[in-house]
Amino acid sequence: MRRLFTLLAVLAWVAALPAAASAQSDRPGEVVPGVVLVQVEPSATRSGFAALSSPVDGWVRVRVPSGSDPRREAARLATMPGVVAAQPEYLYRPAAVPNDPLYPKQWNLPDIQAPSAWDRSTGAGVVVAVLDTGVARDGEDLTCRTFVAEYNVLTGETGPGAADDDAGHGTHVAGTIAQCTDNGVGVAGTAPDVALMPVRITGDVSPNGSSATSSALAAGIDWAVQNGADVINISFGTTSVCAEGCDLVVDAAIERAVAADVVVVASAGNEPSAPVAYPASHSEVIAVGATGPGRVLAPYSSTGPELSLVAPGGDMSVSNSDGILQESFDGNPKVWGYYWAEGTSMAAPHVAGVAALFRAFQPAASRWQVRYALETAAADLGAPGFDVFYGYGLVQAADTLDVPVAWRYAGADRYATAAAVSRFDFPAGASTAYLATGTDFPDALAGAALAGAKGSPILLTRPDVLSSATKTELGRLGVDTVVILGGAGAVSSSVETELGALVSSVQRLAGPDRYATAVEISKAGYPSGAPVVYVATGLGFADALAGAAAAVARGGPLLLTDPGVLPAVTRAELERLAPSEIVVLGGPAAVSDAVVAELGAVAPTRRVAGVDRYATAVAASQDAFPAGAKRVYVAVGSDFPDALAGGAAAGVAGGPILLLRSDDIPTAVAAELSRLAPSEIVVLGGVGVVSPEVELALNAYLK
Repeated sequence: MRRLFTLLAVLAWVAALPAAASAQSDRPGEVVPGVVLVQVEPSATRSGFAALSSPVDGWVRVRVPSGSDPRREAARLATMPGVVAAQPEYLYRPAAVPNDPLYPKQWNLPDIQAPSAWDRSTGAGVVVAVLDTGVARDGEDLTCRTFVAEYNVLTGETGPGAADDDAGHGTHVAGTIAQCTDNGVGVAGTAPDVALMPVRITGDVSPNGSSATSSALAAGIDWAVQNGADVINISFGTTSVCAEGCDLVVDAAIERAVAADVVVVASAGNEPSAPVAYPASHSEVIAVGATGPGRVLAPYSSTGPELSLVAPGGDMSVSNSDGILQESFDGNPKVWGYYWAEGTSMAAPHVAGVAALFRAFQPAASRWQVRYALETAAADLGAPGFDVFYGYGLVQAADTLDVPVAWRYAGADRYATAAAVSRFDFPAGASTAYLATGTDFPDALAGAALAGAKGSPILLTRPDVLSSATKTELGRLGVDTVVILGGAGAVSSSVETELGALVSSVQRLAGPDRYATAVEISKAGYPSGAPVVYVATGLGFADALAGAAAAVARGGPLLLTDPGVLPAVTRAELERLAPSEIVVLGGPAAVSDAVVAELGAVAPTRRVAGVDRYATAVAASQDAFPAGAKRVYVAVGSDFPDALAGGAAAGVAGGPILLLRSDDIPTAVAAELSRLAPSEIVVLGGVGVVSPEVELALNAYLK
């Protein structure tokens, strides 16, 4: 099914594994001979190294004596002055090779519920990178697929055809992920409307067959991340006794993918007597074992505690038709056809495809939530719960789409996070957007009630320059009017001028200080006779943040006060509004009893507060929102930037904002989430603000 060298190399990879491999030795051929990867301190001289190139992330490929053991040479070089680390250049091999062609029979797709998921998600808008032998484009049944950012790691070529496949493995894998479906030709794929990113990580012909190196695999991961992949599939692994912490080059590339919120899926390996292969064994990678027809573990599938899921990989020991069928080719020149194959190489792309279906269905879900949904929905096949043979079970597409998960709106900084909030919550655009400084909180929080009431987003800017993320989002929204919140000290006239070139109208709501600006915002949106006015301290963000969403829900503005003295401008606005009720947010340390008494002279006044900022946000939620809220927003209570845009979004969505600690859900907040029983929870900010552990814990409160 492949040119002879490829078939022999892969068969050797499967058959030559020892039953219990030694951690001190690699089989010949599992590391690149004559080469060691070395990371050198920036200040150190490299004159003692015969460097071949600098492949990735500061590592240098160094020649070592021909015939020497690269592992021993790496240990020797690691002791040299100026060397940070050294390791062999490991080889990564495909986990299977297609076999003989038979009549199409795709038992595998119904086994994972793919057809029943397609009415809700086909993966449209998601990019899946296939790090493999390449993907050939000249078959009959992949012609409809969109290809993006094609790349050959070994040659540096980019563009259409750059990652052409001469082995067939990557083409078969890509077909399982995204074969053209419902087109009257050939076979179907798991996620038929994704865009494919072919990344070739193997050379043409080598003594090791279709194998990849550490540096090639790492460079392929980095390319996929840098070019917008949402999911990466790696149907390769090393049978060197290597796990997380062994191949530091690939470890680092995986961590960069994790930081970019990319889902990484890899095949577990084809040797049941050996541990899960690397990189599948990396803790941040979804390791996939294989099943055959009847949902029985394939006899070749590697197992172990690192296993996450299983998926159809085929078992051709009885019949070829029990393999996985996809379009591929044989020989050179290529003979195209529909070929059966088996192996965990074929299993991994099923999971990558289902991950893509989920990312398209829940675009705000983070990579942690994608993994949670996949594992939660899996069909438990072995011992109850997780086990080392099936992991969490057989991936199930339709059931995965049914798993409610918390979403995360996050960007690279506060400006990009605000843009993400707008992008997800205002997908159809908006005629008006509100703009506030991202370096302080009062204007954005006072404006959140108005923006939410008007059904408009709040975006953030630096005082002197419009951030690129904000500018891009304004263009996507298609706004006609931008309303600047705050004076020129908050948002400069140069930014106002820049906005004038982008939109039809630029307006500004501002006063001489934060209290007066909040009044101008109130005047712009609320007539006399308001049902309620919320009042919060202007010197802290937490209470006003929670109050903005409540104010939208109850149809009133949010005004600010000094803790000890009610500003005259605020009192005058309250008298103009003549509200039926004033709600003070926070305890006496935030708004003094003297101020509450003065407010009481204007309208009936009551205080909504808790023992701390977290409990105060809960009290505001309990006061304004009944149980069964559709959506709840959560933000860290220790800082304001990522939450600034959330007040308006929460108001539009009709839900509260609750506050968390970065690594903990306060008891009062947990109780309020249980009371609200929301169908959606949105986390505002990245993992440095709200940890993945907290994000995952929030799933327990979704109804």
